[in-house]
Amino acid sequence: MGRSPSVFHPDAAKVPQVFLPYTEVLGLYDRGLKVPGDAIICWDLSVYTKGKRFVDLFNQGKGRIDWKATASDPWVALSRAEGRFETQQRVWVQIDWDRAPKGKAIKTSVDFVTSAGNQQIVVPVFNPATPRPDMVTGFVESHGYVCMEALFAAAPAGSD
Repeated sequence: MGRSPSVFHPDAAKVPQVFLPYTEVLGLYDRGLKVPGDAIICWDLSVYTKGKRFVDLFNQGKGRIDWKATASDPWVALSRAEGRFETQQRVWVQIDWDRAPKGKAIKTSVDFVTSAGNQQIVVPVFNPATPRPDMVTGFVESHGYVCMEALFAAAPAGSD
């Protein structure tokens, strides 16, 4: 079996950028999440999974890029708040759940100011008042999926 042809344009700099939200975040728009037209949105962070997200900064040209990042809320933690790179650098974003407000469609953001331009990353946060994570047993849905060991899986309702 040969390698399938690339679907990417050979010169990515010539391809116009478009904002196409992940299908996993479309439900957040249905619940009323509003973001600026030039912002980028990432997958939500949930109190039930307590994950983190990353933002990759990359250089499309030559030379060094200096940057600074600022979280819009004090309960948003960044792995680093500034730096300099020639090719790329990764910044991790996570939530201090003890300080985060309660709500099902909270919006926070991280603003990146660089020598090459600025960008806002919107981070949706899912932190409902109830049920609290210590009250939940079993398997938690995240981004439309429920992961569990095969030992606990059963046939869908109505199947024989």
